[in-house]
Amino acid sequence: MAHTEDTTQDLLQAHLQLLHESLGYIKSTTLAVALDVGIADAIHHYGGSATVSQILAKIDVSPSKHRGLRRLMRMLTVSGIFIIQHPAPSSSDEHEAVYQLTSASRLLVRNNGSSTSLTPLLSPDHAAWPTARVAARHGGELVGPAGGAAGPIGVRHRARWNRLGRG
Repeated sequence: MAHTEDTTQDLLQAHLQLLHESLGYIKSTTLAVALDVGIADAIHHYGGSATVSQILAKIDVSPSKHRGLRRLMRMLTVSGIFIIQHPAPSSSDEHEAVYQLTSASRLLVRNNGSSTSLTPLLSPDHAAWPTARVAARHGGELVGPAGGAAGPIGVRHRARWNRLGRG
């Protein structure tokens, strides 16, 4: 069978398909990291709306990771997990953007007083792919436990990693 030349439209469609596949992995990893560090819980603590600084104050992540958390929140917002409200352009003070829970992110809140939370299903102990989450959380730019990490995984996750890696 002879190969026919791909049209420009075919090549663009193929490029788009591969980008979507790549982003699917990134999207699931960002969701796993958000669940692992408790971003939805932090926003819920502030009544369903919080700035990156407020979120950072509630999760176990070093304050030096503010930029990384902002990038993670941007990805989760693009994915529809959270909503962002930007400060009014006319405000003279520098106000941070406010992130809000959506119907999807409300399902990520632990101990939300209802049985609708999906955190038991999505928790790290049930994850089929812990390597991506641990790498993104400790080896990547986003986070490290507030007290620091020992090695690529970090002390507080070493036991969980060992348990998951054997099974």
